[in-house]
Amino acid sequence: ARVLGQNTLLSMAHLGARAFDSIGGEVVSTTAFVLKNANNLNYKGGYLRLVAGNSEAEKDAAIREAVKNPDCGWLFRSSAADFKKIPGSPIAYWVSKDVIRAFDECETLNNVIEMRKGLATSDNGRFLREWHECEFNKIGFNLRSRAESEKSGKKWFPIHKGGPFRKWYGNHENIINWENDGYEIKNFYDDDGKLRSRPQNLEYSFKQALTWSKITSGNFTARYCSGGFLFDDAGAIGHSENANLLKTILPILSSKIGNRFLEIINPTLNYQIGDVGRLPLVDTTKLDYSVTQQVYDCIAISSRDWDSYETSWDFTSQLLLNPDYRQPTLKATY
Repeated sequence: ARVLGQNTLLSMAHLGARAFDSIGGEVVSTTAFVLKNANNLNYKGGYLRLVAGNSEAEKDAAIREAVKNPDCGWLFRSSAADFKKIPGSPIAYWVSKDVIRAFDECETLNNVIEMRKGLATSDNGRFLREWHECEFNKIGFNLRSRAESEKSGKKWFPIHKGGPFRKWYGNHENIINWENDGYEIKNFYDDDGKLRSRPQNLEYSFKQALTWSKITSGNFTARYCSGGFLFDDAGAIGHSENANLLKTILPILSSKIGNRFLEIINPTLNYQIGDVGRLPLVDTTKLDYSVTQQVYDCIAISSRDWDSYETSWDFTSQLLLNPDYRQPTLKATY
């Protein structure tokens, strides 16, 4: 942002990895650029996107081709004024005018639902377990408030803490020691009397929300939680009392379009709530709630899939044994 506000990007070659054969491999991702020591926000610089080349020679040939043929497909024109319309002002020179207009004109997700971080215990080995490690009758399921959890007398309660790639529903694996409304976590001090844990945003505990993994190795995906869970710092949440609104936003977050916008806002694999909250969203009064039933169906299918394994606390029996699916052979049934 400082560079865009003080200088002018005249041109840039986005070389990516494997730009210098002498270095070798994926060691370093590089870019070469020319700056003018004066500011002109509306100047449209030339940007070469050369990240696909696998060698120094390929990238060199692509640069020469772009000089001869500006319509080659990897030469872009963009200005700092365009970049500033995108949250964080990333130098996203390759995005279309429609994408820039979406960022510039649409409201953002954090203005529609409440985006929050979950609590941090500072010692998950002490306070968290997988659900099958504890006495089942000491786990409090399907509770709707902290008051209910405290009244239940249970010690362990479900917690969302991110987890691997999964859409719609699931990653219900962990429980947290929240006995007496989290007394032990709330009073977890170090030897100097400093509180080690961060019991933050507790007013969202046990409420319905969308949740996702803060760190992902692939596409960003979100899941619907109908309630009964606490939320960990690694599993951020988006809350609303309007279930239809949450279930209309859910497919947007996990879609190719949602992932495309997130890659522009933050190209890393660590999605903070601020990143997700800056996603552009159409006027919520114009959202098509007719898709909500389809989302309900997707959540239900994903829920049945999750509960068809013994690793689910709601497991009852193998789907292969369900008479609705039974065929003469095991292969046909499967």
